[in-house]
Amino acid sequence: MSALVAAEVISVLGTRMTYLALPWFVLVTTGSPGKMSLVLAAEIAPMAILGIPSGTLVQRLGARNMMLVADFARAPILASIPLLHALDALSFPLLLAIVALLGCFMAPYWASQRTILPELVGEDERLMSQGNSLIEGGSGFAALAGPAIAGVLIPVIGASNVLYVDAATYLVAFVLVLALVPRRKPLGGRPQSDVLAGVRFLLADRFLGPVSAIVVAMGFLGAGLSAGLPVYAFDQFDGSSRIAGLFYAALGAGAIVGSLLAVVAVKRIAP
Repeated sequence: MSALVAAEVISVLGTRMTYLALPWFVLVTTGSPGKMSLVLAAEIAPMAILGIPSGTLVQRLGARNMMLVADFARAPILASIPLLHALDALSFPLLLAIVALLGCFMAPYWASQRTILPELVGEDERLMSQGNSLIEGGSGFAALAGPAIAGVLIPVIGASNVLYVDAATYLVAFVLVLALVPRRKPLGGRPQSDVLAGVRFLLADRFLGPVSAIVVAMGFLGAGLSAGLPVYAFDQFDGSSRIAGLFYAALGAGAIVGSLLAVVAVKRIAP
């Protein structure tokens, strides 16, 4: 479990650094909040479109294998952005295509984060809740540290070079999972050929259906907030990446507090 949490923290650290470094890179190179919003949309769109089919893919490959594929693939994809920019070969349409390709690996990775827990700890609800809280706590720490680190590094080495650092974190996470997270037989039965089977299951469940609706609403509002924060810092605080990093770090601090409370709560309250 500790190796999995460490890999999650490092992988999410890279993702959270990208949350600031990528839009800042677009703002600095284009000066256009509109183009920055298009880049963020290009990254999010594949997650929305491929979110449902990715569950079937994870079930076929296994959560551990999917995490390995996602981290190994995202490293060169992300590194190609500053590399092509340095070669003066990065057009805006090409940037949108690269970011969309990067987003294609997000949904199966996040699905694997949850699927791998029962593979490692079994199906005990309390153990799964505690394991999930540890992962969420680690992710919260990464959400706190990642943007803050990116905000400090951007004035020193530039947003494009921070993207290289982000890409390296995916490779480190890949090595940790490959070397230290044990291979387990995937749980569950035969993979469903119908990609909408999971949607029908959620809609039919009186508890999971409303929870899913809440998650969708939170995701919609969170995406708008993520797009607005760097632009606000860029316009209102003299282009300070440190201020933008602090905004994201504050969100991460709240996530850490919530995760710590959840670790205690699941021991006393039924999940």
